[in-house]
Order: sequence, then structure tokens, then C-alpha cells
Amino acid sequence: MSQFEVAYARTSKNEGGYANNLKDRGGETFHGIARKHWPKWTGWVLIDAQRSKFPKEIHSPKNWKHVDKILNEIPRLKELVRSFYKANFWDDIEGDRINSQEVANTLYDWAVNSGEGSPAKAIQRIVGATPDGDIGPATASKINSYSDQGALPGMLREKRVQLVKDIVKNDPSQIVFLKNWVERAKYA
Repeated sequence: MSQFEVAYARTSKNEGGYANNLKDRGGETFHGIARKHWPKWTGWVLIDAQRSKFPKEIHSPKNWKHVDKILNEIPRLKELVRSFYKANFWDDIEGDRINSQEVANTLYDWAVNSGEGSPAKAIQRIVGATPDGDIGPATASKINSYSDQGALPGMLREKRVQLVKDIVKNDPSQIVFLKNWVERAKYA
């Protein structure tokens, strides 16, 4: 069975620390957790309690490392980030039920980057499960019994690259992220 800690360590490298990029549709983020999409995440309370220590120009990338330094001094924040990803992404993709660590890593990273629906439907179509966007025990079983396990991560990566290209096609303002999204898709 696949291990969350392996996938988490791999994906965490891509999620960075604190950012507040005006071009990012997620807005303010901490280790990839976007306030716009996850406003009730408990970590925001701890972050907001430190806000008076933040530089004034919070939208400037040069100041994000300073904010990271402040926030990384809060021990509980690290565990809140980890438990957030376990509950909201790893458990949703049934990571513990997937035999191949590489398949689980690929699904998990895609889910973290784009939400569970797209990777779930992609893998369901590939393995012949009902593409309902929800990986459950039946889909996990089909993933594990798929005849060409070695090919699954590559097939998922191809679908993911196409998805990010479609995002940019539909919203050209997101082109600033395309190169990184494609690189991440290829190697996640």
C-alpha cells in the first residue's frame, strides 16, 4: 500500500511557503492552501494572529520569505498543514488503498494542484471505472488490478498537461503559471 508521508514530502516541495500573488486565482496561500478556496482552515487563525508582524507590501514576492520566517516559528502550523493535506487530498484519492506509490503520488499531486475531480475522472476513464470524479474502494480496486501499472503515471501526466493547457486557453491571464504547471505535471 502507498504511504501518505512519501507523497506528502514529494508534493510539499512544489507548494512553497507563504505567497500572496495578485495573479494567482487562489490569492493568499500558505504551503499551497489558498485562503479563497479554504477560508475555514484553522491555520488562517494562527496566520492572522501574526499579521501585525508582516511587511506592509505583502503582495511583493521579496517579502514572502520574511513572512515564511515568522510563520515557520509556529510549531502547530506545520502539523495543521500536514493534516489538511491528508484529510482533504490523500484520503479523497483513497491513497492508502492504492498499491503503486508512483500512481498514488501522481494522483495526489494532481489533486493538490487542481482538486480531486480531474485526476479522479482521468484515472477512472483509464482503468474502466465509472467517471464520477470520486475515487472510492471500487475505483481503487480497478487501479490496483489495471494490467499495465507502469504506464498509469505517464497516462495521468499526459492528461494533466492537457488540462493545464486548457486552463490557460480558457483564461489567458494564467499563462504566467503554465511553464511551472507543465513541469510539475511531468515530474510529479
